[in-house]
Amino acid sequence: MAFDEFKGDFAPLVRMVHNHASNRPRGVAMRQKEFGIWNEITWAGLQEIMQATAAGLVDLGLAPGGHVGILSENRSEWVQAQFGINAAAGVVVGMYPTSPAAELEHLVNASDTTVLFIEDQEQLDKIKELDGRVPQLKQLVIFNPKGTLGEDLLGLISFDDLLERGRARLSGLADDLRARQAGIKPDDTAMMVFTSGSTGLPKAAEISYGNIHAGVGVARDVFGEYPPGTDVLSYLPLCHIAEQAVTVINGLSQQFVMNFGESLRTITLDLREVAPQVFFGVPRIWEKMQAGVLV
Repeated sequence: MAFDEFKGDFAPLVRMVHNHASNRPRGVAMRQKEFGIWNEITWAGLQEIMQATAAGLVDLGLAPGGHVGILSENRSEWVQAQFGINAAAGVVVGMYPTSPAAELEHLVNASDTTVLFIEDQEQLDKIKELDGRVPQLKQLVIFNPKGTLGEDLLGLISFDDLLERGRARLSGLADDLRARQAGIKPDDTAMMVFTSGSTGLPKAAEISYGNIHAGVGVARDVFGEYPPGTDVLSYLPLCHIAEQAVTVINGLSQQFVMNFGESLRTITLDLREVAPQVFFGVPRIWEKMQAGVLV
């Protein structure tokens, strides 16, 4: 689907992916580090993954406005799934990967999540503990299927399988996807962000497309203008609005390269290798950096 065919003014993330893929198809959009190697994904590649993800979700029965959860540490597939969910006019529900099973039961039920992207075997084991307690959850999609051969809980498929399914259906669903993306309104919910739950059960905040649209301008005012290709390192939880605002929303609007390390434990090495021009840190990160310098 060509970008100029898309008319949804208040679906900025999806719209910007189409725009960047049209204007800079070979420009680098993301890097994911695996086994010590940084693998690049171009804007054209990201657009293709986004559309295939959307088509796969529609083929699974996702209706416009349907809620799709993501339970994973930061990785490129997190954002790819996010864009794909929105491209199908679905609502992204980010969940903390450190949440225990009992808390996940609340998150899934409170958000009416019907499809859940999970990272790996560890997260799958948590969902197994919820047997019969999340009745609306119908489908699991796993990013890293290692160790899950033979598992069939809630129709478990890999992310690669979802993409293959979407690619096979993409031409037949092109009109449907075009209509879904063009039909998004500013008051429609783009994502749900949960609080940390430090004083009780986590509470959900609904973030609309209008909120995101306004946030693009605010982020530029706060962080300034940077050229396309500026590097950022994603390490704060993507289910939190701070990382969404800095890395995803502001980064996408300015065509930053989103870099994803192998895990949070490798952040020091990742920082040296990526050398990001823009870095957003919480107080604890700055304290650890200061301690390293003083020692």
